[in-house]
Amino acid sequence: MDAILNRTALKKSKKIVIKIGTNTIIDQDGTFNQNLIKDLAKQINDLKDKEFTIVSSGAIALGNAHMRWQKTKDILMNQCSASIGQTLLMHSYHNCFKEHNLTVSQLLLTYSDIFDTKKETTIRNLTKKLIEQGIIPIINENDSVSTEEITFGDNDILSAHVSRLIKADLLIILTNTDGLYKNIEKEDTINFIETIDTKIHACINPTTSKEGKGGMSSKLLASELASKHGIKTIIAQGTEKDIIKKILDGETTGTLLNLNGGNRK
Repeated sequence: MDAILNRTALKKSKKIVIKIGTNTIIDQDGTFNQNLIKDLAKQINDLKDKEFTIVSSGAIALGNAHMRWQKTKDILMNQCSASIGQTLLMHSYHNCFKEHNLTVSQLLLTYSDIFDTKKETTIRNLTKKLIEQGIIPIINENDSVSTEEITFGDNDILSAHVSRLIKADLLIILTNTDGLYKNIEKEDTINFIETIDTKIHACINPTTSKEGKGGMSSKLLASELASKHGIKTIIAQGTEKDIIKKILDGETTGTLLNLNGGNRK
């Protein structure tokens, strides 16, 4: 299937996971990007025939900004920041979504939750029931209790596992780039990827973003994990207006990864 047909096929996506990175949802001054989330809420409200689940980063960065703490690698301090920032994050989501009469809910997951058969079933059933009630699940790693030894590493990987759990059709990773660039000079984006090979890896800038834990490498890994279950992935610019609508209308924006031929397993 060529790139155009792959884009057109996105219109049929029903279950969609949207992952929002820290540097997309948090402004440079450490505050919540309300305009971006209000625009996202409007799009979700307009796309009533779709089912959306959000995987959101940002709790640690919000906690740090609120307490005027510097970013650190200290696990316990990050747990403190997460426990503070998570309440701020959900309060901000609530305020943005209520403008469109939408209700959000919070699910905090750990690594062990995702790989426990009974908990997997609970998460799947809970998410399904929330969506049936018209509620938008917002999922984050429970950073206040997760440790370095047992963690997803970043929410890109979590979003792939969530996509698998709820049997999503499409994973949209919103970031602060227009997708995967053809070179580290960021001249043009790669519109369509069927295979992640050495040429693709050569395009990746090895540095991570200022506040986030991931980078383009983790996004490609997330797409590989999702593809094992027949789930396509789009990496796109989160601040682009109506980005979700554009993707689901089949417009050429961001980088579409359809690995494994899109065959669900």
